[in-house]
Amino acid sequence: MAEWYKTAMVNWLFRGLRKRAKPIAADYPIIVLDDGAIKAFKVPFEVGAFLDKQKVWNEAYEAFDLYGRPLRLRVVSKRPYVIAELPANSLVQVDDLREVLSAYLLNSGFDQDWIEKTSITDIVRGLVSTAAYVQAGIDYPVVTGVGYDIDVFESAELLDSYLEGQDVDAGLYSAYDSAGRMLRLYTHNVFVLVSLAEKEPHHAAYLRTEVSKRLIDHGAEADSLAAMTLPELVQQLLLTGCIGLFAG
Repeated sequence: MAEWYKTAMVNWLFRGLRKRAKPIAADYPIIVLDDGAIKAFKVPFEVGAFLDKQKVWNEAYEAFDLYGRPLRLRVVSKRPYVIAELPANSLVQVDDLREVLSAYLLNSGFDQDWIEKTSITDIVRGLVSTAAYVQAGIDYPVVTGVGYDIDVFESAELLDSYLEGQDVDAGLYSAYDSAGRMLRLYTHNVFVLVSLAEKEPHHAAYLRTEVSKRLIDHGAEADSLAAMTLPELVQQLLLTGCIGLFAG
């Protein structure tokens, strides 16, 4: 076979591979621009829960990863239903993203010198950490109770996968974070979501009593529990996996 033919075939093959290069999962956190509003998402679960599928289909959103690279939002047939992908040919657009975010940050009271000196990656992370989002301020694990059962969840994703939306809508569950703050459970689309119902842990003493009861019922010593913090007690409950009375 002629050498020139081999070379041509190799070049043709690589061109085909480049054309068929698949997108890769986005690096989180990510930023989504929605008609002037800026939304920051820490994990893929939040993207699937809060973005409107119809707007995704209509390409109404603009999305960027924490490095300033444009993302493609796509609707899929399984959870989280909307996913963010990095196209194979995506190029960094740091200046464009910085301009958009700077205006938002200035209006939110951020210092202009800080904005100019801070990398786009840290700006995106800062937006996520300061955003008043559904999971903001919640200390995991989360304790939920319904009837005579008590369950402990390490993340919002696990909580969503286990709790029944119809039971949440019916108000059957009570919920607290591991600091003792009461939580609000609600549904959006097909997702079960959680947010703070109070800023201060007004239910810390109540939660401590209930969690301690469960642990004692499963063989824990009361004296050893008294020396533990409430988050430590909740973590111990998670490790024990015990279920018992939880009066909401």
